[in-house]
Amino acid sequence: PPPMFWSGVPFPERPGPVAIDYCLVISVGGTNTQFALMRLEGGEARVLGEDGKEATGAEAAAVKRAFRLLTPSARDTPSGIAMIDRIVDGIAKRLGSHLEALRISRAVVLSWGFANRAFRTGPRVIGGLSAKTTFMTKDQAPFTSNLVGRDVGGLFRSAFERRLHWSPEVTVANDGNMALHYFLTAENVASHAQLGLFINGTGT
Repeated sequence: PPPMFWSGVPFPERPGPVAIDYCLVISVGGTNTQFALMRLEGGEARVLGEDGKEATGAEAAAVKRAFRLLTPSARDTPSGIAMIDRIVDGIAKRLGSHLEALRISRAVVLSWGFANRAFRTGPRVIGGLSAKTTFMTKDQAPFTSNLVGRDVGGLFRSAFERRLHWSPEVTVANDGNMALHYFLTAENVASHAQLGLFINGTGT
């Protein structure tokens, strides 16, 4: 195993045109949870707005910022499971006009902003990567006893099943994992013997 950090993300295959159908992308942090229905076409991210129109580039960033809710904390939520349920409930309400597009999509890409241990569940990134919580921090720290050792992807999938009768593949990869993967392009792997990435810290 690598001596420092294993992302769970495999090395890229040969470069080629990339197209990914709509995925529900969720980023859970200690303060805010952001989410959006997104797809990838020709390497360009497209975000589905509340008006049903797609946005790209700078407009996409603005649309994503609109899909936000406060992450439930121990001040107002009894458990980690209840926190996940409340997040899923909030997403379902905000995406109410797009539930058909949501159900057609088969995948959730989840950035879980708490300490976790990544593990593979399949050969591909989408649907093949999950994580087990090791401990919770910030205002969610009391949820550690409720979530430690639990499969985060499985918990979100169960919550979506209860709320929407929808069983997506949930891929869990935090921003550190994905920042590392961003630099591991097929071109960089072929042209460099070693690659190093330094993540300075949240808010920097």
